[in-house]
Amino acid sequence: MNRRTDEFGGGVEGRSRFLLALVDALAPLWGADRIGVRLHPGQRLADVHDNDPVLTCRHLVPELSRRGVGYLHLSLRPVGWNLLGMARRLFDGTIVAGGGLSSTSAAQHLSEGVMDLASFGRAFLANPDLVRRYQQGWSITRPDPATYYTQGREGYIDYPLFADTDVPTQIPPTCRPRPPMTWPEDTRPLRP
Repeated sequence: MNRRTDEFGGGVEGRSRFLLALVDALAPLWGADRIGVRLHPGQRLADVHDNDPVLTCRHLVPELSRRGVGYLHLSLRPVGWNLLGMARRLFDGTIVAGGGLSSTSAAQHLSEGVMDLASFGRAFLANPDLVRRYQQGWSITRPDPATYYTQGREGYIDYPLFADTDVPTQIPPTCRPRPPMTWPEDTRPLRP
């Protein structure tokens, strides 16, 4: 919770001021379209949380859209309201979302048009061949939270490829094989 009493505290405008000032300062240097902002509505970490994430998002998301940031990256958590639906209505740019997505839920959100790109953090960490697993409908390896934020390779680069796994210890498949996506030449995604 932001308990500040200066211009960066108080109501939603004050609590949002630092982020928006940062975007405003960086946009002339890099271009607003090269800036991405990640929001974690509903996240609680130690003493850090937002008492009214809906109000914060209703304020921040259109402000970021007005500034023309390149993308808005949302962390999906059970928040009790339609975060993606709200963001889509209030943000004109690219929306990336992730956090516990399966290939099926990601495909559903993409087909509904509420997000443009899906992110898979922990799933990629535990499955170096995640794309192939999703394409083939193979099961995925469970990540080991006990190895998060530790030193060394354990939990980061020691997860096996599907061919090297004990399949019964896997999470059940979350998709069926699909043909690779093809793009008409004029709608091919841009590459950096």
